[in-house]
Amino acid sequence: MPKIHVKLIRKEGLSPAEGVVLRLVCHGLGRKEIANHLNRSQSTVNSHVESIAEKLQCHSSAEIVATAVARRMVEIEMRSGPNPFTKLILFCLFITGAGFDDQQIRPPRPVRVARASIRTVNRQV
Repeated sequence: MPKIHVKLIRKEGLSPAEGVVLRLVCHGLGRKEIANHLNRSQSTVNSHVESIAEKLQCHSSAEIVATAVARRMVEIEMRSGPNPFTKLILFCLFITGAGFDDQQIRPPRPVRVARASIRTVNRQV
């Protein structure tokens, strides 16, 4: 499943706390999840979201996200898998053999066949 990365580009009159809340709203978190994530009360997060909605002249979280993207206040990027830097590190480790011990690598387990199906095949022959 792709990961969403949200980058706050411009605040356009938002306070630093509202900027953080806007980024988390754009990330798809609900108000309760944002409150838990920031260790704040839900009423504090509600007031931040209402303030953002008032400043952006919006009526819902979806409209806040759409307006923020349209005004280029945030940049939303879909990422799938590890970032390129992680891929580079894994590639270098693979090439150098660092962290790999031949004795620790096991061959794959053989596929087990149910005994009942083997008996059925033997009776038909």
